[in-house]
Amino acid sequence: MKQQATSNKQQATSNNNNNNFPLFSVIIPTYNRVHTILRTINSVLNQTYKNYEIIISDDGSTDNTKQIIQEKFSNYPNIKYIYHENQGHYHAKNYGATFANGEYLYFLDSDDECLPDFLMKMCEKYKSDPELGAVYCRSGMIENGKIKIVGCKIEGYIYKQVLKQLGLTSPSFITMKAECFRNLNKGWDENCGPSDDDDMCIRLAKNFKIGCINEALGIYHTENDDRMMKNKKLIADGYFKLINKHAEELIKFCNKKVLARHYAKNLILFSEVNDKDYIKQCKNKIRKYSNSYFEYVSIILRAKHPVFFGHIDNLKNLPSKIILEIKKFIKFKILRLK
Repeated sequence: MKQQATSNKQQATSNNNNNNFPLFSVIIPTYNRVHTILRTINSVLNQTYKNYEIIISDDGSTDNTKQIIQEKFSNYPNIKYIYHENQGHYHAKNYGATFANGEYLYFLDSDDECLPDFLMKMCEKYKSDPELGAVYCRSGMIENGKIKIVGCKIEGYIYKQVLKQLGLTSPSFITMKAECFRNLNKGWDENCGPSDDDDMCIRLAKNFKIGCINEALGIYHTENDDRMMKNKKLIADGYFKLINKHAEELIKFCNKKVLARHYAKNLILFSEVNDKDYIKQCKNKIRKYSNSYFEYVSIILRAKHPVFFGHIDNLKNLPSKIILEIKKFIKFKILRLK
């Protein structure tokens, strides 16, 4: 997709009028997160880079978020608090963006944190390559009290890679040029649910060059009970919509088997919530994009047992005769399921 992304080079290359510290608009969508939002806001206030504005887009909170924000931050000229009726997380992002004045946009979830050098290093990365339309970093994920470093490490014109894996990073760890965001039709696609983060990354990678900072500059919290990512049905539905939206592109730039494997992963998600209608739909999709019954069953088994098949994929150093016998054994087991 280099040609298509290069065609947007002029748009992605911003004119900052010799300003070495362009304005970042940090948009924080929130809903009933009074227990975490102060931590998030303070992580921005603690930035070593100081030319930023904070836009809190409150999606109709019914707790005392509004009271706390007004009490603690009413005297901060660079903090805007916007309250609107509840219309969903991604509407809150899009609505908040309409108030942004920055050259760069940063959508930070109201339970995550950015580390002190986040904005400074983002700015340095953009300066290093004016063609960049978006820049992301790795992050530290807190799970069960432990921190592990997560995230991709690819950059450049990476549409095919991002499309193949249907995603790149969380919105809390990617920034984008405001003009690039506004060039994307509808901004955040509110129809994709929790998979809209992945959809945004796919569309950015399709149209612009992406930069990566191979360093954890943020903290991704998973311990909150109100996270959308803990709603398995919502996740499965969003993933299904995401796959359908990009199905034609997956076939064009990857292949049908890649598409079938995504439906197989989605099948597992719907199986966990026992959604029989979508289980049937996923199976039909897998059959449609599989070249044979053997491939159909093997794709499903791979989705159900990724660790086992990962070991199988790593057997390349074994003698070819042994690999052939293992494959015969697996094929025999699969055919028995028929």
